[in-house]
Parts: sequence; structure tokens; C-alpha cells
Amino acid sequence: MLRWVAESESAAATTGSGSLRCPACRAPIHVEEPFEPVVALYNACYRTFDHVAPHIIGGIFGSGAVVGSAWYGWKAVSLFAGDRTGQRWFGIKALKELQSVGPAWYAVASSALRISGLAVIGPSLIVVSLLPSTLSSLLPVSVVASFR
Repeated sequence: MLRWVAESESAAATTGSGSLRCPACRAPIHVEEPFEPVVALYNACYRTFDHVAPHIIGGIFGSGAVVGSAWYGWKAVSLFAGDRTGQRWFGIKALKELQSVGPAWYAVASSALRISGLAVIGPSLIVVSLLPSTLSSLLPVSVVASFR
């Protein structure tokens, strides 16, 4: 009987025919199981995080891509201009010593805006290299120069 119930449940799940019924009298069959707290906790967690998990994973991969691009941008700037010049231009030295020309929030905001431009350097180099030479001459020479 249990084998028939298991086979009928799997057939009902695949065909979508609904509830399980007795083959002789066609009465609905209800299979009851004892309460398992571990299974109930797993089911509650699964229902809660089933729709959220793809967004969390996408956020992890997206933030990893942004951080990786920013690291590449920092290395490109420090290789091109030098470490001290890059730190001075991004305002990191002023933030470390808490010496700024204007208010402290302005120094933090301008440094954050300039540092956020680092993530654009790698993708912009790829886009410019893929464009024909006539179109690449129309693009601005430096994206970060507009932050000045």
C-alpha cells in the first residue's frame, strides 16, 4: 500500500492531477507524518529565502565586479601617475590627516566621488579599444578629469 501511495504521489506531482484518491472507493487519502522541528525549520527557511537568494547572490557578484574594477582602476592610476600623485589627487592624504580646504563632509564626498570613478576605468578602456579609431577620438580623454 505504501509503495502504491508513493508511486501515486509521484505521478500526481508530475501530472498535476491533484490529491491522492483510493482506487476502490475514490475517497481522498491524507498522508499524515509526525511533526519534525528540523524539517519545519528547513521549510520555513526555504520559503523565506527562496525568492531573496538570487538577489543576494547577484548583489555579491555585482559588488565583487565593482570592487575588482575599482582595484584595477587604482592600480592603473598608480602605475600611470605614481602612488603619491594618485593619493593626492583622490584626496586620501587629506582624509588621513583630516586636513581639508573646506568642510570635512566636502572632503569625504569629493574623495568618494573621485574614488567611485575608479570602477569605470577598466570598462571604459575596453569600450574605447573596441570602437573604431574615428569614434574613439570623439570620446573624452579622461572620465575622471570631469570631477575636478
